[in-house]
Amino acid sequence: MEQQPEETVTDKSQIVTLLEYAASHNMPVTLNFPNDPQSYFTSVSSRQDEVLGLQEGHYVAINMLGPPQGNEKISQVASVAVRFYTDEYKVTFTVPWVGKADERRHKLAFPTEVVRSSQSRDYPRFKVTKKYTANLSVVLENGQAVPVKLMDISRSGISFYNDDLEQPVKNFSTVQLKSHTPPLPDLSFQVRVIGSKITQKGHHCHRAYFSINSHQERENLNQLVDHLMQHAKTVQEAL
Repeated sequence: MEQQPEETVTDKSQIVTLLEYAASHNMPVTLNFPNDPQSYFTSVSSRQDEVLGLQEGHYVAINMLGPPQGNEKISQVASVAVRFYTDEYKVTFTVPWVGKADERRHKLAFPTEVVRSSQSRDYPRFKVTKKYTANLSVVLENGQAVPVKLMDISRSGISFYNDDLEQPVKNFSTVQLKSHTPPLPDLSFQVRVIGSKITQKGHHCHRAYFSINSHQERENLNQLVDHLMQHAKTVQEAL
């Protein structure tokens, strides 16, 4: 599919539609501050009163940031760069922080323009066929191991779920992801959970970024992703 060029959107109703999508789907939102290499993760508040404020173009309410130090830093910067994805687009804009909505939410200025482009990521993400399931588990902060099923994966992130409708993984927590996927050796990675949502089938799906701290970990991740891609292609061709 041919990539569409970036488009600057200034129509208020279109901007509201994009932000409403982020709120209703609990999409992970990435924030960056000037002169700060750290990225912070949050989501657009879906509270009814704050969605109303968004629809009227007054402000954008976002939930508390992770890592937590971002909640203090955000009040000290001149601008906040915002990025999120819909199913079709990558959406970016820069606005100032305008205050706290309450103890658990911040207010950003409503953007007068956003840049919308075809969804593209640093690493392509692909869904693994249902006929093949990697043997994965996450070890929570309390030491409990929870089996999970793979939804999609890239060389930077992963989406997984389990069949327990109660959320076992906290947003913005760092957990250990273990893979037992023969013929590969057993592998282990640190991942940071940045968002979650309930799928149409009732699965509690979590999105996470890999925290890669060494060349060997990067090689291990590449090995796992390459294996899953090859296996998925083989299965799909046989259907």
